[in-house]
Amino acid sequence: MGTVHDGFLAIWKEISDEHEVDYLHWLTREHVFERVGVSGFRAGRVFRNVQASPRQFFILYDLASAEVLSSDAYLQRLNQPTPWSQRTMPYMKNFVRAGGSVVAAACSGPGVGNAGVVGTIRFDSGLSMEPHSVPGQLAEQVSTMEKMCGARWLEVEDEGTRIRTKEKGLRPQDDRVFRSMLLVEGLDVASVRNALERAKALLIQAGCTDCPEGQIYTSVFSVNHGMS
Repeated sequence: MGTVHDGFLAIWKEISDEHEVDYLHWLTREHVFERVGVSGFRAGRVFRNVQASPRQFFILYDLASAEVLSSDAYLQRLNQPTPWSQRTMPYMKNFVRAGGSVVAAACSGPGVGNAGVVGTIRFDSGLSMEPHSVPGQLAEQVSTMEKMCGARWLEVEDEGTRIRTKEKGLRPQDDRVFRSMLLVEGLDVASVRNALERAKALLIQAGCTDCPEGQIYTSVFSVNHGMS
């Protein structure tokens, strides 16, 4: 497992306890397989926030490129949601969704692997930081910390992200869009927490004046292209 591709799609949502089982069955028995079956989707990974409440899920798709988000094959899926998708979409609250390109990546070993714990620092508005070389330097430094496996810096592209689709209309609130994100992967929660704290300190040192708190997630499910 584990190749860093050029594109990504990242999604967050909150699911109530009463709907969690149906939501997880939908993801693991239909939806992630459906998505990874679309040309250009390379892998899909499902994570759950380590905080018990609210129950937040993070979904990350690796894409061949950001252009996959506006491809005919993907838009066809979005505009023809399955009956199970139509039933499940209204469950999803505080929905955040955006895709784009991987602009920097680093790993601790000779190849790229996926860890069971990930951390995110997500910027919902523009990033007040210079120079632009910081994401690459940050990924390199964080990926070599104790019990860390890798780090990526992701930048959102509006063209594919903001396309209106039938599936978006099924959700109870308009999707929110973020602008950029640091994604780190490690072997346990404590190590990922340390990496996020170190990353935030480096971002502040680089001039970031509005750096948000990091969030930590543990793996629930994953599918690679060819498994669907």
